[in-house]
Amino acid sequence: MTTDPRDLIQQKTIAAPQRPSSQAGQKSMGGSQLAGEGITDNAELAKLIALIKKSEESRSDAPQQIVIGEFSVPAVRVPDSMIAGLHGLTRMEAATLRLLGWGRANSDIALLLDCGEPTVRTHMNNVIRKLELDGMRELITLAGLLFHPLD
Repeated sequence: MTTDPRDLIQQKTIAAPQRPSSQAGQKSMGGSQLAGEGITDNAELAKLIALIKKSEESRSDAPQQIVIGEFSVPAVRVPDSMIAGLHGLTRMEAATLRLLGWGRANSDIALLLDCGEPTVRTHMNNVIRKLELDGMRELITLAGLLFHPLD
């Protein structure tokens, strides 16, 4: 069982950096204690650094892109609770979601996908049902999160 570095760090008390003082009753920092931190052992610090590096390496194994229909989206933009549902979308539903995320109106989406507006609304309702969303506002928010350009 691996220990999460954040748990170890939370167990340690991190003290604020102290300035040297000329007061007689104040303790000076020990030789092995790092300035400004409550970690008192270099071996313990090396262990924490190794755990953080290991945690970062395992994080890089996660997919960088997630495919929705025929479109690729950065994984950081996809909520974890939506991944399975997004993989279940048809090509037309994914295209509708993408165009909606770009801010297109239903009539524009219908023209671009070469279908009627009632079909576009049907695709949107299917996406709402498959992703278990609360309604059109949540669908538009999700579409913007996934596909709106960052520029």
